[in-house]
Amino acid sequence: MCIRDRPRVEAIVGKKINNFTNQRIYADTYARSKIKNKDIDISDIYRSLEKLLGITSSQANRIKALEIGCELSMARPREVALDMLKFAKTKKLKIVLLSDMYLTKDVIKKMLNKVGISDLMYDELLVSSFTGMRKDSGSVYKYLLEKERSKKHFVIGDSLHSDVVVPLKNGFTSFHLPSKSDLIKRLFVKNNLSMLSFPLKENEISPAGLIAERLFCKTISFQENLFSNQKDIGYICFGPLLYQFIKKSHEIAVEMNIEKLLFLTREGVVFKKVYDLMKPRLKNPIDSSLLYASRVMSNSLQSGRPDFIDQIIDSNLHFDGRIDEFFYGRLGYQLTDTDNKKLKSLQINLNTKYCLPKDRNLIVRVFKTLESSILKTLNMQKKIFLNYLSHVVVEKSAVLDIGYSGTVQKNINSMISAKTFGLYIMSKSGHNDTDKTCMFNQYLGGSDRLKEVFLKYSIYYEALLTSSTPPIIAMDENEGGFKPRYMNCTYSSKYLELLNNVHDGILEFISDVINRFDELPDFNFESTLWTFKDFLDNPNSLSDIRLLLDLEMDDLYTGNNMLKFFDDPRFFQNLKFALESKNEN
Repeated sequence: MCIRDRPRVEAIVGKKINNFTNQRIYADTYARSKIKNKDIDISDIYRSLEKLLGITSSQANRIKALEIGCELSMARPREVALDMLKFAKTKKLKIVLLSDMYLTKDVIKKMLNKVGISDLMYDELLVSSFTGMRKDSGSVYKYLLEKERSKKHFVIGDSLHSDVVVPLKNGFTSFHLPSKSDLIKRLFVKNNLSMLSFPLKENEISPAGLIAERLFCKTISFQENLFSNQKDIGYICFGPLLYQFIKKSHEIAVEMNIEKLLFLTREGVVFKKVYDLMKPRLKNPIDSSLLYASRVMSNSLQSGRPDFIDQIIDSNLHFDGRIDEFFYGRLGYQLTDTDNKKLKSLQINLNTKYCLPKDRNLIVRVFKTLESSILKTLNMQKKIFLNYLSHVVVEKSAVLDIGYSGTVQKNINSMISAKTFGLYIMSKSGHNDTDKTCMFNQYLGGSDRLKEVFLKYSIYYEALLTSSTPPIIAMDENEGGFKPRYMNCTYSSKYLELLNNVHDGILEFISDVINRFDELPDFNFESTLWTFKDFLDNPNSLSDIRLLLDLEMDDLYTGNNMLKFFDDPRFFQNLKFALESKNEN
């Protein structure tokens, strides 16, 4: 409702205290660490500052009064918000003002009065420093829902997280009223094509021209946001990346006399579509097919090893789930009624959640108990899988995948005579591997800086490049051929729509390149990595949020089942284990 000028406040108070801004931030952090289960107010902060600076209470109170005075004197109305408030009042709506703020309720009321909002213009004022309930945690929204159960609730605010995402998740309707800084980002930063103008190497061009045309030369309307629809994410962020990956992989394969390209499911589905589009324009095109394989399937190839269960556990030490979920998620093995009876006789609770590495010995014990039935099933699956591989893999084959350590390729190579070579977007292995290479090494000189960017956001690349089918757990023989057997997990219709649109955007970029250039160019795709990073780190419009709101990922391997990416505004906090898992494997 009112605009604060925090930098000027800190500048004025900073004349009294050296390094005030940093000291003030530290005092705020320290105060919050000491006070649990409620919010802090400005007095709590200044008590911490008093200890930090070694000043007296009287001195701290004078500085506090100066800060509050500056806040009040610099507060000015936000005209649009004020007009919306007046309109709501004419409609006789109940109006509750919410603030996550360390300033006291009395100070906030004075600020509101100063900008023309009297007590008569709203029904209730909830300030977190007084109530202990915050918007960003959702506690104040839960309180309002409980208090006003029979009514419809509508939230208006400038914070995408606190005023849009959190209320949406709690059953409110919300409207984003962008702040001035958000508008500047939206209009100038995100649409600034200079971010795509990185220094180019010899014979490289930038994809900026195609991207600029897509964004700004549409006949319907000028697009205010960088990602105006889901297809734009595929076109801008993934199109240049996959184009260059497929082009570079093909060149390497030709040099190595590779006779067949094997696109590893599930990312391989869209990879192969890209290759098929480009194939008529490539010199010396190579035969290709999908390779139906997965980490779970390749685990079955190791079933004859004496250290088999240790290998399965050590393949990822992150797991939190039931016993049946462990064996299904890692081996595709479903416990039978007989298995369940055996475990109950050992007093193993089938409904209890176990975690690694704490419960490693128990999981080994369960495996030893069920070993004969597990290995019988896995050996049957292994036999069919090896038969399938013998029909698909030829002597000079190359596996194409997103990365990272080549576990599936390594397990396959350990069991068949025809050894495959790995072509990956990213590999965590060394530069001198003889059985694999990656585009970052070949094309960007192994840039550690760019590897770090890609690996940090790798779980998003996987979630948006994967196919619409669940992970494969085994191959079944089917009328003289083979048919993949998929895990039991279901994606939401919105996520499937998102996947299809992103993949369509990728293919539209590939088609535009093919149709525009007489000779296929080399693109400097580095800029698209930063574009995607910026999109994830700084979504600054409601349309950005909606594009990510329904993003999902299956992670049965670690017992997480279906993960929702937007459960936390910082994206990765709730996916820590999954993210580490993907980078390790």
